[in-house]
Amino acid sequence: MSAPTLSSITTHRFFPLSRADMSRLLRYAAAVVPIFAALAAPSAQAADDAPIQVSYAQVLTEYTKDAAAAGKKYDGRRLVFTGEVYPLSNNSLNTLAVTEGLKVGASFQEDQRAALQSAFPDGKLAAHKPSKTIAIDCRNRQCVGLTLALADCRVAQP
Repeated sequence: MSAPTLSSITTHRFFPLSRADMSRLLRYAAAVVPIFAALAAPSAQAADDAPIQVSYAQVLTEYTKDAAAAGKKYDGRRLVFTGEVYPLSNNSLNTLAVTEGLKVGASFQEDQRAALQSAFPDGKLAAHKPSKTIAIDCRNRQCVGLTLALADCRVAQP
């Protein structure tokens, strides 16, 4: 079998488009671009990233009374609660935060390890051992059921 020559190679148009088809396609693309730009742009709410010092119970109460209004106020925002954290396993940054007797999952990033360890009496993240009372700063993604979906938690500055 010999190698193909330039004259033996043929090209195929997989999507034959007429001028009218191309014009219609460009109109659709022009209509869709602003929609995707709006979705990709950070919202005005996210631009105001100052943490809100708030009671966890108060936030849940507001979601219970009017989920839409509370969502506009708290979804995507950083919230600061006071409470203790309990690592779920030894040396784990996945914790259970307890504030006002209510429990919520609070996951910390690796860059927060030293700050989190300093909140424990022996400086170690031991499974199910409480930290001292600290301020926990987390991004609230949304309220799911009767708990907040918190992400990107960190030890708040005193």
